[in-house]
Amino acid sequence: MVTNLINKLLGKDPHKDDPYWEYFLNRPMADPKNLVMDVITKSPGGGLFGQKLDVHDPKAMAGHCVQLVKFFGADFGGIIRTDPNLVQIVVPDGISETDLLAPGEQLPDRYPYTIVSMVHWAFDAKQHPGMGGQLGRQKVAAANFHLRSYIREIGYEAIFATPVSNQLAVKAGLATLDGQGRITTSEFGRDVVWETVILTNLPMIPTAGG
Repeated sequence: MVTNLINKLLGKDPHKDDPYWEYFLNRPMADPKNLVMDVITKSPGGGLFGQKLDVHDPKAMAGHCVQLVKFFGADFGGIIRTDPNLVQIVVPDGISETDLLAPGEQLPDRYPYTIVSMVHWAFDAKQHPGMGGQLGRQKVAAANFHLRSYIREIGYEAIFATPVSNQLAVKAGLATLDGQGRITTSEFGRDVVWETVILTNLPMIPTAGG
């Protein structure tokens, strides 16, 4: 760690000319199934517990979920009211979209809250298709998988969705947008990544006035 800090201060790249690092970071998967991210996001998850936990304090529950997603590996977490213009439902394998949203049903009516999480990761997944470059996305997916499982275990619906606009991160109070419309944070700059978000009917209070 100290060596890496010294190299950074001196402007040196400790991985330069390292063929193993280059392979790990930039070589696309020979078989996409070797990256478990798609398995995580396309999993239908476990069943819904038959009796809902009585939520006495929605604000406290919101804070609880933010702390849980951090415990599961994310660095940021925020909760907003669901905006159907900013997300797209992920339909798990073996499930039809009508199982998640009935015909004519509005997304915010079924899943009124969206939980947004991010992790600090220095490598842009679009520029680094290797396992190392994709690890940040996988960490977010895993954290959300665990939180979704917890919510379903206490009797509330929770599904995955993908962000369709960076404005979602802004609305959640987690980031701002730079001049090119890219997500940037006060703590890590642009070195952050997100993958999925969670839509749920768990009673909460938005953490950022969303």
